[in-house]
Amino acid sequence: NPLTPFQCVAQSSRQRVISEEAYRRYTVPAELSFEYPRMLQPRDGWKEDVPTISFTLDSKSAGKPVMITITKVERAQAAYIGLEAALAKDKDWQDAEDGGTLTVAGIASRLTFVAGESKTAYVPLARDAYYTIVYSAPAEAYAAHLGAFEHLLKTMRLTGRRS
Repeated sequence: NPLTPFQCVAQSSRQRVISEEAYRRYTVPAELSFEYPRMLQPRDGWKEDVPTISFTLDSKSAGKPVMITITKVERAQAAYIGLEAALAKDKDWQDAEDGGTLTVAGIASRLTFVAGESKTAYVPLARDAYYTIVYSAPAEAYAAHLGAFEHLLKTMRLTGRRS
């Protein structure tokens, strides 16, 4: 545009829409499996004190990356808080809103969200354990990659005992 010679252009790697063919299955033996976009870079920390898997898009860029994180929370962990307390903390600390319930891996799960920034699914496993699945992205990329989070939730399967 000659009247506006300098315009910011969004990073193309953050704006790609993910096609259905662009997914692959990720499996944690005796725990869970799900599909995630091939374009996201996995980091498997499932053997750490707080088991965590994260997937990041374009982490080399300045600012907040597009990220999906799955964490298993259990009573034996030092920083453990129960599911209801975690939901309340999300609402208090992140100013998240209650997103109601949804079914993940056949289990009635809870959802919170911060509009245009993040969504978190809480999947109960047993009385004192649950998974958190968090999607976060910068505002300009949030809508473009939200489908990846929804696809992961839709394809999640629990393969182990629900301890």
